Amino acid sequence: GIKVKFDVYDSNETLLEKLASGARDYDIVVPTDYMVRILIKQGLLTPLDHAKLTKLGNITAKFRNPPCDPGNAHSVPYLWGTTGFAYNKAKVGTVLDSWAAVFEERWKGRVLMLDDMRECFGVSLRVLGHPANSTNATELAAARDLLIKQKPLVKTYNSSDFAGILRSGDVWIAHGYSGELAKACDEDKNLAYVIPKEGCTVWVDNLCIPK
Repeated sequence: GIKVKFDVYDSNETLLEKLASGARDYDIVVPTDYMVRILIKQGLLTPLDHAKLTKLGNITAKFRNPPCDPGNAHSVPYLWGTTGFAYNKAKVGTVLDSWAAVFEERWKGRVLMLDDMRECFGVSLRVLGHPANSTNATELAAARDLLIKQKPLVKTYNSSDFAGILRSGDVWIAHGYSGELAKACDEDKNLAYVIPKEGCTVWVDNLCIPK
């Protein structure tokens, strides 16, 4: 007899904006790890009562006590995955294993990047041989310049339908999250998902209670 209202959002920043603006419509929200830290800092999450979370010990140890929320004081891990890219093997005609693929001139107009500056900078930094979480001003400037140079090659920046756009054939290479891309690859054997040799983001989405 409970009517559930279920909303989705295309970026963590959208969630932050909703909660910061005073939205009171949600009993549970699902932010990614880095956003949990920001929401805690801004006082937008309610501390959890661990006495009521009797199954918390069933969660794999490496996903408990995360750096973004020590002791899981405000969050419980829900889903985890990776951010890589998928490509159309029939269209590309070669094996891709590096982030360098999304910067190659030959794929101009056939590349999709996430509409997520954090993930895009992570890709650019890795290609340049820098840590994905670099705070070095020189390294960040170089990553920015590479992304600006890449822009004419990119057909679209999209975080909500990257798998669907790849399947449609509008792009041949799509930067995206493993869940949707794994499903697309399962349904279309011409597609392959890649964790590039330079490494990739491992993300965790979490269940939280807004304040």
